[in-house]
Amino acid sequence: MRVRQAAIILMTALLIGGSPAVAHAKTIEVAAGGGLIEAVAAAARDLQQRKAVRPLIVVITVSGEQLLSDQSDRALKTLRNSGASLSVLHVTGIPLGHVLGDGPGWSGGMMQSVGSGIPPGPALAKIASHLLHQYALTYVLPDGVKPNEKLSLTTRRKGVTLLAPTRLPDRAD
Repeated sequence: MRVRQAAIILMTALLIGGSPAVAHAKTIEVAAGGGLIEAVAAAARDLQQRKAVRPLIVVITVSGEQLLSDQSDRALKTLRNSGASLSVLHVTGIPLGHVLGDGPGWSGGMMQSVGSGIPPGPALAKIASHLLHQYALTYVLPDGVKPNEKLSLTTRRKGVTLLAPTRLPDRAD
């Protein structure tokens, strides 16, 4: 019997007629006992090579990640360079480590947990809603203004939540 540790879903989103649609999706299965950190990094590299307009990585896992700092740092750098957002659905109580624990916040993704024996449907629906109701904001700095690491954005619109990566991505263009 083959036990799966996680499934990683790569998606590229685009807008068709004002409605969100998935332009490309691919699933990578990771066997129990290995490779989750490397699989996230490989997913980020794949999306970067495709020059995805809105790259998304969704990890669904029941056993978490091993705590290997060198691999984690490289995987997070690859994730940052790809510009992908990482969302994670995990079983409560598993070790998340650096990539699964910090990656969603740093990349503008979302983290959801479910207890064992609880259907993941509602948690997956929250992630899907999060992904489908996003807007990408772009801005241009006036000539002579030095770029800063921080950007502040607010809204007074009711029912709107602003989410952003906690660190701006360093893209390797």
